[in-house]
Amino acid sequence: MTELSPSGSFDCAPELGIWGIHPILPNRAASKYVKEQRSRQRRIRASYWEYLPLEIWAEIFIKCLPLRRDRRPVRKSPPFLLTQICRAWYRIVVELPQMWSTIVLTTYTSISSISDSALHSGARFLEMSIARTKGAPVELYLRAEFLSRTASFDQIQRISTRISHLTIIFPLTPSVYNEDVRPTYFPRGGCLSMPNLRGIEVYNQEKHKAIASQDTSQLEHIIKSSYSLGCGIFCNRVPGINGPLILQNTSNIEILSIEEPIPLSVCFFLLQNIPTLQELSLLKIVMHPEHAPVYEDQLLKSVLSALGIYQPFVHSRLQCLALAYCEGNPSSFFKLVTLPQLHYIVIDLRADEKISWPQSDFMAFLQRSDCKLHSLTLIDQPISSFQLLEILRFPNVGDTIDSLSIQNYRDVECIFDESILEQLTVEAGSGHERSQVCKDGGTPPPILCPSLEDVALFVPLENAVICKLVNMLKSRSLAQMGGVSRTHPRKALRRIQMDFNPDLKPYLGDLRRAGLILRLYEQNQYDPSPIGMRQLAMLRKYLSGRGKCIVFEHVTGKWDGLLLDE
Repeated sequence: MTELSPSGSFDCAPELGIWGIHPILPNRAASKYVKEQRSRQRRIRASYWEYLPLEIWAEIFIKCLPLRRDRRPVRKSPPFLLTQICRAWYRIVVELPQMWSTIVLTTYTSISSISDSALHSGARFLEMSIARTKGAPVELYLRAEFLSRTASFDQIQRISTRISHLTIIFPLTPSVYNEDVRPTYFPRGGCLSMPNLRGIEVYNQEKHKAIASQDTSQLEHIIKSSYSLGCGIFCNRVPGINGPLILQNTSNIEILSIEEPIPLSVCFFLLQNIPTLQELSLLKIVMHPEHAPVYEDQLLKSVLSALGIYQPFVHSRLQCLALAYCEGNPSSFFKLVTLPQLHYIVIDLRADEKISWPQSDFMAFLQRSDCKLHSLTLIDQPISSFQLLEILRFPNVGDTIDSLSIQNYRDVECIFDESILEQLTVEAGSGHERSQVCKDGGTPPPILCPSLEDVALFVPLENAVICKLVNMLKSRSLAQMGGVSRTHPRKALRRIQMDFNPDLKPYLGDLRRAGLILRLYEQNQYDPSPIGMRQLAMLRKYLSGRGKCIVFEHVTGKWDGLLLDE
């Protein structure tokens, strides 16, 4: 009789007088035992996976999807990455419509054309994704070339009633066309109706040519067919035949961005007739009527020429406003409009001529609106340091603003001078209040902009101002928060965005150690210089702590709520 000893070898019974057997046999038996145990453990673990409900898998996998769903999918990111782990995960991911409901067939890079093989692969990917959505709502992002292919257009037409978001990018005109000719992408006779469309974005990469009239007619039909359109983004020369495209359906619009020359009267018309608007970007306003585009629709022409369009009015829901004007100044706008719920404002000058800044009208607009501004962005505005200081001292701006952005390379005058920096500097050991005693013996005035957390300065800085700027940044950093008074609480300055200045280089280490996040831009660079892991971790923590961060994208004209810096 044999038995397995604690050492793992087979021994004979002592009464037989034989103390061992051949050494190979115990090794074979032990190996077989180990394999059986491992196989049993695999079966047990597999049963655990099988008993996990599909709803839990769905929640886990959906959380893995990228925050920005409008980016072209790659194999190294979900959902494709999840299908490569194992067969069980593949079956689960393929059966989840939410993983495939965003179909991206586009790229935002400015290329005139894409190859036939890429169009063929995109059509196959479109067919595969549609099959996996299983009747769920679809968000579709595509280049206009896919509309001209019969296979792709037929697929889109079959799911047109399920499309909830549509983005179309019209590419650069191929070189085979004449300068004055624009290719047509929608097929003749083809018609798309999207009753459940909630958002439409149209981008024209050709800066000097409008899209073809046939494509414009098709876009107008799509907009008219929607019953619940809430968002419209029209970037760079996407004009309608009878006025801006969005005029075809304005009953539920909450987000609107138009980058094409429009008269000031159209701006007033939109605000007066779309009470649901919350975010508005008009990026090419023509202030002088004689330079404004002429529309063919007689009813629209009569409405825009009516005297009532230039009467003062109030819009009670608008929260985000971006204005870019090509000529004149926005004085007329600030005189007539009242926006009590305005929190974010961008004012951009896109003209080469010398224009004056309407300081008195802008201050009257702030006083009349009584809005609590959280963010102020001034781009290329001919504003002086005294005027900027007056705006920041206004209670509805200075007490609530947490983001300030100034960009101006046109004027030689230094907008951020010593007077503004002194007002923004918090005295050491005094927290929110200045330490010096007023001449009349009264209470010293509070510091300027106590809630300021984010500053972007893209302005020429004199060498004498650099030291003052560094002192101001340090005084408002996390390292100096210990002396904050309870009667006048304030927030710490967290992020600084500015051009790289060689005179600032000796101070960068001290600023980072003080808890400041520095985003520096090299000359003629659109993206900031890379930052270290510690700065990146601080940036992510800061943005996640702020919650939904409203950011204006100057390229697309959209207001985006992002948690991560992209």
